[in-house]
Amino acid sequence: MMYFLDFDRTVFDTDSFIEYLNTHPIAGQWSHLPEMEFAGMLNTAVAEGALSFTPGELSQFLYQDAARFLRDKENGVMLITYGNAVLQRAKVDSALTGIPRISTMYTGEVRKGDFIAPHIGMYGASPVFVDDTVLELEILSARCPNATLYEMRRDGKLGDGRWPVIHSLTELP
Repeated sequence: MMYFLDFDRTVFDTDSFIEYLNTHPIAGQWSHLPEMEFAGMLNTAVAEGALSFTPGELSQFLYQDAARFLRDKENGVMLITYGNAVLQRAKVDSALTGIPRISTMYTGEVRKGDFIAPHIGMYGASPVFVDDTVLELEILSARCPNATLYEMRRDGKLGDGRWPVIHSLTELP
């Protein structure tokens, strides 16, 4: 079975990471900015090399069940992440230090379902897709009807109701 896992808020505790950035000597100076401006400054700083993360520095933000799941499933997992590819790659590379054989798809500004639809058939008859964002689940459901979808709710909120809700990767088949 092939698992496609969203990175932010599914595998990686993004909210704790943002709190960490607020105290960071470089990124902290932008913490007062609105979210989109803050993200833009981060993207630019990482792209220009002014902000970087050492190997393993961001491992503390992997959810415990996620780190264990990634180690157990290895080649059976594909991370898929939306957003600025330079920043996302820096986060993934640092956070996954020491976890072998995990591949990642960086979609940039292309929605995950649109990005993966042309290729999903090569990953088996019924791949599993896990995301916390309803829009991503909607698009994937429409573009890849053979995928089994799960809505991740790390925040404890109720799910949308169209897909099974999980709170931990340990709940996956």
